[in-house]
Amino acid sequence: MKDATVHLEKGLVCAPIGALTSLTSGNSNTGVTSPPINDQGPIIDCVLTPWSQWTPCSRSCGSARKERRREIKLNAQNGGKACPKRLVQRRKCKDNPDCDQLPVDCKMGSWGEWSTCSKTCDGQGFRFRQRSISVNASNGGIACGPQFNREICENFRPCY
Repeated sequence: MKDATVHLEKGLVCAPIGALTSLTSGNSNTGVTSPPINDQGPIIDCVLTPWSQWTPCSRSCGSARKERRREIKLNAQNGGKACPKRLVQRRKCKDNPDCDQLPVDCKMGSWGEWSTCSKTCDGQGFRFRQRSISVNASNGGIACGPQFNREICENFRPCY
């Protein structure tokens, strides 16, 4: 098979016309040799797709793996070279940081309801609301925003 050219198109095996016109090996008129043949027909080796790209690591920190795959395009026929059993390669992700060294961003709860205005009459007062911290920032993560919020409220009703 080393002197024959085999092309794959949509799962079909195609050979040059010269290889089909002469089934004797080494036709001196054309310089074309046919693929090796046994009792069942032409011997065809397994054909595989190229390896895929490596997947991202299974975790962003700590022990993780990545993998790549390939598929069988054409199984071996008539005693040709068999396809490999392993079509998946796996590797450890060596550059992953330790999980306890990753930055952790602050997470905050929702704002609570506004309080009543501090002034019930005669002018300007304030009202407040607050929220809790669910997760504190660590290892350089994004810091928490304010826990308390204040705004001006006005009450023009006269006091008696």
